[in-house]
Amino acid sequence: MAPRQRRIALIIGFLVVGGLLGTGCSSDLPESQPTSTTAEPLYPAPVARPAGAPTDVALDWLDLHIDLVRRESLSPPVATRSLAYLALGLEQAFDRATPGGEAFVIAGLEVPSAPDGVTLDPAVAGAVSTATVSRALIASPEAVRSADLLEAQHVDAASQNAESTVAASVAFGKAVGDAVVGFAAADGFDSLPQFRDPPPDRPGQWVPTPPSFAYPLEPFWGDLRPIIAADADCPVPDPVPYDETPGSAFWNEAMAVYDAKAALTPQEKATARYWRDLPGTSFTPAGHWVHIAGRAMETDIAEGKLDAQDVVRTYAALAVAQHDAFLANWTVKYRTDLLRPVTYIRLVRDPAWDSQLNTPPFPAYPSGHSTGSATSATVLTTLLGDRPFTDTAGDLNEYQERSFPSFAAAAAEASNSRLLGGIHFPMDLTAGTEQGRCMAGVVIERLGLGD
Repeated sequence: MAPRQRRIALIIGFLVVGGLLGTGCSSDLPESQPTSTTAEPLYPAPVARPAGAPTDVALDWLDLHIDLVRRESLSPPVATRSLAYLALGLEQAFDRATPGGEAFVIAGLEVPSAPDGVTLDPAVAGAVSTATVSRALIASPEAVRSADLLEAQHVDAASQNAESTVAASVAFGKAVGDAVVGFAAADGFDSLPQFRDPPPDRPGQWVPTPPSFAYPLEPFWGDLRPIIAADADCPVPDPVPYDETPGSAFWNEAMAVYDAKAALTPQEKATARYWRDLPGTSFTPAGHWVHIAGRAMETDIAEGKLDAQDVVRTYAALAVAQHDAFLANWTVKYRTDLLRPVTYIRLVRDPAWDSQLNTPPFPAYPSGHSTGSATSATVLTTLLGDRPFTDTAGDLNEYQERSFPSFAAAAAEASNSRLLGGIHFPMDLTAGTEQGRCMAGVVIERLGLGD
C-alpha cells in the first residue's frame, strides 16, 4: 500500500470507529488486513460465475470491485476514483478487443489499439486489464490476491481458445491496463494534500462537528483532474445567505431539519440508515449505485436485453460520471465551506441537539449523496431505461431489500435520507440533485451515449 493510501486508511478507520461517517457505533467494521503477503488470507476467494460468458466476466469484476471498496474501507472520494479507473480498464480492453468495437474516447488516455490480424478474446483482455488496474490502485496484499485469483479464473476459462489467442489477449489486456494506470497516475492523486490550514473565520463557515470533531476529509479533492466533465460545466448557485435571524431564509432551512427530526417515523429512521453507506460496512455511495446497476443488468441479461459490451460500457459510463460528479461536488463544498445543520441548530436553537445520523466531516453544500444519486440515476435511466428494480445492497447490514419504480425514485429517496438524517439542509439536496443530473448529461453526451 502506497504511503498516501496507508494514511487514508488510518484516517478512514478512525472516522468509521468514531461514527463520523454514519450513525453511532457499528458492529460491521471491516476485517483487519494482513501484515505481509504470507499472512493467512482474510478475504474470501472470488469465484467466477459458472457460465463463464462474457457478460458473466463483466459482472464478476463489477462485483469484485465494489467488494474491494468495502473491504479496504475506501473513503467515498477514493472509492469513486478507484471505481472509475477500474471500470475504464475493463471497458477499454473489452471494447478494443471486440471486432468492430469502439472504446470510449477520453482526452489524455492513450491506449494501444488491438493488433491487426490477431484474434483476441475480449473477456480475457478485459479481465487482465482491469486486474492490472486493480493491483495498482488497491494494492494491499489481500486486494492483489483477489485480483490475481479472479484474473486466473477468467484466463483459465478461455483455454478452449487457441493458445495464441489467449496469449495475445493477455498481452493486450496488460498493455491496456498499464495505459489506464498511467492515466490515473497523472491525475494528481499521489501529491494531493490531506490537510488544510484553517481558513479565516467568517459567519456560517464549516467547523468540525460532534462527536469527534474531526479534520475535514479530502479538502483538496476538487483539485484532481476530471475524466470527462468539470464543475464549471454545471454551475451551482450559491447557498442561501447565512443569517441567524429567526424567520430568515437560512433560519427556515435549518428549522426544516430541526422539525424533520422531531417528527421522524420509524420508517424514516430506517430510510436514513439504509442510505448512509459507511466506508467499510457498505460499498460506499458510489459502490451502492454500481451494485444497483449490476443487479439491474443481471435481470436484463437474463431477458436477452444486454450483451457484454452493453454491460462494460454501462459500468464504465456510470463510474466515470460518478467520479466527475463527485469531483464537482467536492469543489463546490470546499468553495462554499458551509456549516452543517448540527452546528447552526446548536448555536441558535438548542445547544444539546443531535442529528439522527452522525455528521460526516466536510462542508454541507451541496449534498454529495444527492449529487451522486442523481448522476447515477440519470446515467442508468439513459442506458437501461426507466424501469423498476430491487436494491439488495442493504443485505450487507441486514436491511430489508427495497424495491423502486425507477432509478429516479431511488435517487430521490437517497437524497431525502440526508435531510431525515439531520445532516443536510433542504437547499443542499436541491443543489446536489441539479448538479448530478447536469453532470450525468454532460458525460453521456461527451461519451456519445443516449439518443
